[in-house]
Amino acid sequence: MIRHSFTDQLLHRFALQSRAFRRFCFTRECERNGLKFEPQRENLFVAGVARSGSTALLNSLYASEAFASTCYRHMPFVMAPSLSKLVAAIPGKATNEIERRHGDGIRVDLDSPEALDGVFWSTYLHRDDDRATPHDPGEQLLSRYAMFIENLLLHSARNRYLSKMNQNIELIPGLTRYFENSLILLPFRDPLQQAASLLRQHHNFTHVSSYETRYLCWLGHHEFGATHTGFNESPAQTPSKHSIDGLDYWLEQWQNAYSYLSRLVDRHANLLPLCYERLAASPDAWRELSQRIGVDISGDLFSNHNNPGIESTAAFDVALLDSCRILYARLGEQARERSC
Repeated sequence: MIRHSFTDQLLHRFALQSRAFRRFCFTRECERNGLKFEPQRENLFVAGVARSGSTALLNSLYASEAFASTCYRHMPFVMAPSLSKLVAAIPGKATNEIERRHGDGIRVDLDSPEALDGVFWSTYLHRDDDRATPHDPGEQLLSRYAMFIENLLLHSARNRYLSKMNQNIELIPGLTRYFENSLILLPFRDPLQQAASLLRQHHNFTHVSSYETRYLCWLGHHEFGATHTGFNESPAQTPSKHSIDGLDYWLEQWQNAYSYLSRLVDRHANLLPLCYERLAASPDAWRELSQRIGVDISGDLFSNHNNPGIESTAAFDVALLDSCRILYARLGEQARERSC
């Protein structure tokens, strides 16, 4: 997320505030391009709990120039990439590199890839409660999403698509079925470090402006902060008893999401867990990933973004952390099995 000028805010409100207008833009883009979905495409989807290194992974993959992805330049007309060219041509539009709103050292500009697929999903999917649960979007909506991808590929003159959206974990039941030739990457990180980072960003994004709150909703960002919705594998699952301002809540969120993902890995061959700590420390991890996706990927960008660790003085449930670390070890085993 980047900060917007007053003019940018007006433009984003105009383009994104109405679901009907977003749908109109998408329909016209599809009619204009007249494309068909190519089911054999080997696209990549990055799905994981926030603060797992997913953005650093996205940047490393995108730097290979083998993939198209949604970029800040596509906003606010991400539903119609042909219109984004007009916005990019506006005189005085900022193009300099700046640190993103998270304050985590990752710098972005208009050509940086970002998780903007959420605009598509927030246009067609409606959240009924304050919890995120896995679901299959259905054939019709997945076919629309496939055309969303094809439009962006045409606009970018690339043959493979790269999606990074933490909410992809909710959509895995449909993604694995519909995009059967694609690979879904599941980054994971030491649970205490990831939980501490989530708690820090939750505080960072809790007190935001009304415009920023709307912007996060337009993009489907509900990982933390004022727009947060917790992850539960089933709507019937009991809500957390922990305070959202404590580490135990975020450790529990880590456990809920990754226990679900670990079970999915056992059932689907196109899911690949990736350990943050191994990506940060081992060139072998990048060689294995390069071989798996058929593209030469450098880990230099990931290493530059690597957070050495967060010092947290917050109290936590030792038994809960132990349980998370058992799951962390299991994910590591699954990652090694899939890398062979």
